[in-house]
Amino acid sequence: MTFTYPHKHVYIKPEAENDQIDTLILLHGTGGTENDLIPIAQRIAPGSGILGIRGNVSENGMARYFRRLSEGVFDLEDLQKRAVELSTFIREAAEAYDINLKKTCAVGYSNGANIATAVHFLDPGVLRLSIHFRPMVPFVPPGPVDLTGTRVLLSFGTFDPLMPRGEEERLSNLFQGFGSGVTVHTEQTGHQLVGGDLEKAAEWLIGL
Repeated sequence: MTFTYPHKHVYIKPEAENDQIDTLILLHGTGGTENDLIPIAQRIAPGSGILGIRGNVSENGMARYFRRLSEGVFDLEDLQKRAVELSTFIREAAEAYDINLKKTCAVGYSNGANIATAVHFLDPGVLRLSIHFRPMVPFVPPGPVDLTGTRVLLSFGTFDPLMPRGEEERLSNLFQGFGSGVTVHTEQTGHQLVGGDLEKAAEWLIGL
């Protein structure tokens, strides 16, 4: 299949059919690849299918999903453009690999978590479930977004140096205001992931 907006990616079929989640859509952090989050996926949802997607933007040789102007300052025009491109790719990949999008969960870390939020806001139908490790508010939509029926897990680090004050509440309020079910989790750590993040993610998935 020819993709409208090609992304380097990896697809692994699920080992068995699952009533809730068949496939995890993996979105890496800055400098990552389509393979980076596979070990995490295998820990939080053993046997699930995997669609790992590499960001198409290069920042000093490091892959990202959208441009930023400086640390924590996003290029909003590029962000929204790239989110639409990624959403299109996910839909086309689902068709190509016979993935039921209603039985997927996006798992994003840092830059990947932010692009997942942008996809929720710009194309509400493509992601039903998502796990956001160390997310920020990528942008505030100008109007209401209908996220009824979606559920998100937001996992923050108390000492995360990249997280502006009040960002956790701001992001969770946005999702809740748009009708999404929201679970907030916080670890006593910085921007890096720790075991507690993965334990919570696995618990959240089991409880769906």
